[in-house]
Amino acid sequence: MPDDLRDAVTFREFDGLSYEQIAVIMDCPVGTVRSRIFRAREAIDKRIGYLFVMNSEKQGTVGRLGD
Repeated sequence: MPDDLRDAVTFREFDGLSYEQIAVIMDCPVGTVRSRIFRAREAIDKRIGYLFVMNSEKQGTVGRLGD
């Protein structure tokens, strides 16, 4: 994951900063912060989903989440 995406999502999710605070720290518009966090979350979701499928295949329980 690119540093700018990682930093933005880390500030938000782990440090609990607001979008406005992150924008000041990263010296960019709030809209840019929002899009970086969105893209970072998408990348995380893809990786977690991939791990879930791999684990399910090993256990023979491939299916949708919640089934």
